[in-house]
Amino acid sequence: MIYRRSFDPASGDSLARLSRWIRPGTNVLELGAAAGYFTEWLKQQGASVDVVDIDPEAGRAAEPFARRVVVADLDADGWEARLAEGGNACAYDFIVCADVLEHLRDGARLLARLRPLLAPGGELLLSVPNVAHAAIIAGLFDDRFEYGGEGLLDPTHLHLYTWRSVGERLRDAGFRILDWDATELTPYATEFRTRVEALAPALRDALGAGTRHHAYQWLVRATPGTMRDVPVPKALEGAERVPVRLLPGATREALTAISLQTQIGGPRLLHHFSRLRKCWTRGHGRRTSARKSGKS
Repeated sequence: MIYRRSFDPASGDSLARLSRWIRPGTNVLELGAAAGYFTEWLKQQGASVDVVDIDPEAGRAAEPFARRVVVADLDADGWEARLAEGGNACAYDFIVCADVLEHLRDGARLLARLRPLLAPGGELLLSVPNVAHAAIIAGLFDDRFEYGGEGLLDPTHLHLYTWRSVGERLRDAGFRILDWDATELTPYATEFRTRVEALAPALRDALGAGTRHHAYQWLVRATPGTMRDVPVPKALEGAERVPVRLLPGATREALTAISLQTQIGGPRLLHHFSRLRKCWTRGHGRRTSARKSGKS
């Protein structure tokens, strides 16, 4: 399947943002060439470009602009050796992996395989759709999580990522994150056409303007190295606090007593989970004792 789009380096889309991290006249490995429009632009910048794409049609489209094209499945073995055929040095200044990782069965393995292909000081430029977008969160509150068409829930997406999960994959593969970026769309501007006006006020406020939940794609610039913790994107500093009300069989009294105000996935959430669990346990214990004593 070829995603047929155009490329405008002055735009704010993900590929244009990634392109601003690429120096002219460098060696570039492009994973997934689509219709060859980015390969063409790279050549115009004086880059030497090698391409790996699973689709023969995409390979043919990129061929006029590439030094070498390998048609191969990135989940399969052997494409690295084919890049090196004829004495071609696989030492890239940049590897562009734009909206590719989510289509693979084993994205973590790919990341580990890319690291030795980089020249000293080389960089991996990566973009992934953000499954924590406000439109998806709002849909989950309405029991909706439906694949279909191009976008965040493209039916060819095998894995879903947040900034934290893709950062952890990079860390585990031996990369150090240098920088983050993001494309942004409001819920209504996405393919879901989500109207936040219909949401409960607290949820509507939590999913309002701001990069945390309007980030449509996360972009990351990384280089081989180590990091203990995944750095938080600067756009998320001072992130919104989301009211979360959990109903794991808790009593109405327990839920009334505790209002959870936390950053999703943050340590405060675990703390409040613990408080809610203790409150539920006390209520459950009282009900169990009452049953044993024959009280209703």
